[in-house]
Amino acid sequence: MTEENQNKSDFYKPVLLTGIFILSGISAYLIFLLFSSFYAEQTEKKIVLKPTFKSTLQVEVLNGCGVKGITEEVTKFLRSKNIDVVKTGNYSNFNVEKTLIVERKGNSENAKIVAQMLGANDSNILESFNQNLYLDLTIIVGRDYKNLKILNEVNN
Repeated sequence: MTEENQNKSDFYKPVLLTGIFILSGISAYLIFLLFSSFYAEQTEKKIVLKPTFKSTLQVEVLNGCGVKGITEEVTKFLRSKNIDVVKTGNYSNFNVEKTLIVERKGNSENAKIVAQMLGANDSNILESFNQNLYLDLTIIVGRDYKNLKILNEVNN
């Protein structure tokens, strides 16, 4: 090998090594992205199973069964699920047989999620829209409160 070829070879070795180093880094980064996107997909699947709301729900809880302290139990349960209970009290009467979820803003999906959380049927969801109310939902606890999930979770 001539001296000129040796100089060219000496010049290209660092360039070649740098290129290999850069390609190795890019390959490692792409492999990282591949595995992290796979892991993110697995995490997203878990999150989908968890009820989520587009914004913080503001609800009121009313006692429609006459059982003392039931609104406090429901409030504790809902707050443990990050739902903002802004008002509690008694309903106009204590003759409500089944717990009702009254949709106030027109987002039936939120009402369905809360009904599922409570263990109530979708048939217990009523619509009474009022855009002037600051509430998303009104929950009227009925005489079926013993069948709801709230007592099991709050007491455990």
